[in-house]
Amino acid sequence: MFHRTRLARQQQQQLEPQQQQQQQSAAVQPSPWWGWLAKGGGGGGRSSSSPSSSSSSAVKSKREFHPVKEDSLYVLPSGGEEVSRLKLQHIIVRSAFGGALFHPHDRLHALFSATSSSPATAAVVAGPVVRVLDMGCGSGAWAADVAKTYPGVEVVGADIVDVVSEKSLPNFTFEIQDVVKGTSFPDNHFDFVYQRLLFLAIPHSKWPDVVKELKRITKPGGYVELVETGMLAIDMGPKLETLVTMVRELLFARGLDPEVSLHLTDHAIAGGLVDIEEGIVSLPVGWGGPLGQLAKINVTGVFNGSKGFVVKAGNVTDAEFDALVKGAMDESGTEDFRPFYQMAYASGRVDK
Repeated sequence: MFHRTRLARQQQQQLEPQQQQQQQSAAVQPSPWWGWLAKGGGGGGRSSSSPSSSSSSAVKSKREFHPVKEDSLYVLPSGGEEVSRLKLQHIIVRSAFGGALFHPHDRLHALFSATSSSPATAAVVAGPVVRVLDMGCGSGAWAADVAKTYPGVEVVGADIVDVVSEKSLPNFTFEIQDVVKGTSFPDNHFDFVYQRLLFLAIPHSKWPDVVKELKRITKPGGYVELVETGMLAIDMGPKLETLVTMVRELLFARGLDPEVSLHLTDHAIAGGLVDIEEGIVSLPVGWGGPLGQLAKINVTGVFNGSKGFVVKAGNVTDAEFDALVKGAMDESGTEDFRPFYQMAYASGRVDK
């Protein structure tokens, strides 16, 4: 069993009744940025379809899996509905963080805002180009958001397959890279490296090497941010708990770490990052307003995406798995069960 850490203890403390109530309330409070979510905006955006239609189509559509699956432990699909889910997920995560795209926000915002209007003129007008990497970018929604918000920043998205849709942005490019095997990026290349929600892709044993690789390609004085959640939710109903336990055990057996968020800061420290800023936000599932309803759609999509992986293990049939997912989502957000996931981040400076 993986060891518990300082961040895990912090999570446990936050589950005390009074603190838990405060944290849940803070996670779903509207903010000046909330209108952006209500309009379905943001880099990469989400489709104009309603949440209900998105959820329905996710069950019916044929799913494509990674063509490099033999070399990857990743268990979710790579195309079609999964791309739409990833775009929706970006909206949810950004909302949970109050609209922030990165941490430490103030310092990086100042750096990105100081660049010129385009990377092509930055070296002439304002010094060296500022480069940002989105490692494991998926649909590219986060990278596109950064590229649109900071047109003077050179943004690179990287992943093991190309499902990025917004390639027309002049300051955004995509590269095939595998952080688990090591990237081909040069040393000291990026000012900021962002990696989010790769707990379904990175083996537990490889996390120290991954963080060291991210540090290698980051400039001295630059930052690396890791953002992860886990499979376990708080206040799960019995069906959701059964579903989570089933998937979680299979992930552990596969060599993955579905609870890496509990020791994310330890990985950052072991990887050589310093001046680490860490934090946790809550994501209600099926309750708590629009954010909770969108999160429920996203969680449903994750479980539906893992169906082939779970059924192949032989513990459940297609029909049984479908019924379990439906039951788990139906009970979530009721008066009896109001589950929420906790998402952790650890952002550290490179000092080398």
